Amino acid sequence: MLCGAAQAQSGRRVGRGTQPTASPTPAPVIELPKPDAPPEKAAKRRNLPHVELIVAGRIEKSSENATRVFNSFAVRLGQSLKTNSLGLVKHEEAEKRARAEAENYVVWLEIDRDAFQQGRVIFNSLDLIVRYSILAPRTAEVKARGKVYFQGMGGARTRDGDENVVRATPEDAGEAAADMVLDWLALIAARGNAH
Repeated sequence: MLCGAAQAQSGRRVGRGTQPTASPTPAPVIELPKPDAPPEKAAKRRNLPHVELIVAGRIEKSSENATRVFNSFAVRLGQSLKTNSLGLVKHEEAEKRARAEAENYVVWLEIDRDAFQQGRVIFNSLDLIVRYSILAPRTAEVKARGKVYFQGMGGARTRDGDENVVRATPEDAGEAAADMVLDWLALIAARGNAH
């Protein structure tokens, strides 16, 4: 009698003989902005070289958050420079494309689960490590690299902002990584050496 009352109060219903079906994870979609003129705000903020960026990447474990990071990264770059996408490919393909380019950089983005934090292993971590590297045309030499951490609301939350760039939304993480790429390109342009 007491068990029946507790079940009724909790509002939970136990299904008998039915298992919820897991919907398949959709393939990541890489959204690039339409090739409009760069916004005035971005043009004023940065003096960027006249190059095109080719965005390529790898996602360790496909998830909605990882896809949102990748998309926001590509969109942010496309708001300031002409951008094309190779999509999700192996690193060797990105290097091959960089060697085939005469003046355009290939920007490589890797998104991995952040499962090792402060000496602890976090199983089924929702957090992500977002790493970028900029590959030079003709040589595929890595000219710059960096990383950003995404910590979701349900994540372990063991990283702090003192030594790491930590963002709370996937879009913020993608945009922060893209801004680092754009800052490097602006620095190279200011030095008068785009390659």
